[in-house]
Amino acid sequence: MMRKKFLFAALFSAFVAGCGGSSSSTDSSGTSTPNTDGGNGEQGGSVAAKYVGTYLLSCMLDDPEEPGIYSITSSVVTQDTITSTGFIYTDEACTIPDTPAQVVSEFSVVYPGGTQQTSRGLADFVDVTLEEITSDGQPLTDLERQFLQAFGGFSTSYDILLLEGSSLYVGDFSGEFNGSSVETRAQTLDPTPGIRQ
Repeated sequence: MMRKKFLFAALFSAFVAGCGGSSSSTDSSGTSTPNTDGGNGEQGGSVAAKYVGTYLLSCMLDDPEEPGIYSITSSVVTQDTITSTGFIYTDEACTIPDTPAQVVSEFSVVYPGGTQQTSRGLADFVDVTLEEITSDGQPLTDLERQFLQAFGGFSTSYDILLLEGSSLYVGDFSGEFNGSSVETRAQTLDPTPGIRQ
């Protein structure tokens, strides 16, 4: 049975991806209100374009609640998709492959517009949906798909992104801002960035 690590690796790598936005207005809280044009305007395309590239999340512990599971994740970002490859290991040096050893995830990305003020500056809104996932080249079984769905794996996640030099920061989904809805979109950044290659 797939472990929770696959969802973590897949979703984190998705957020090390692309984002977009269109012009918006900011309220007194520092949160921008997205336009209703779906982010398809010229500005939305230019914001999405700045995130296009390949990002690497180096060897790290996947889940503090499940010690002994480590991963290296590479994500290729276009303006509307993300292909993420997670290599799963059992040791902290990421040298001993786990079973399965490779998880490839395909995501769609929507650029709703809007920004969130963070300690590092304005982060762009991004909505990311897991579309498909394979494990060691094999599609998910029905049981694995049900497991991921139980953890929200095929639902849209409402996140924020900020590119600082070659470092891409994603939203921190702890607490009430877990990204499960527009209202609970992340408001702060995870401290560990993906690095543009």
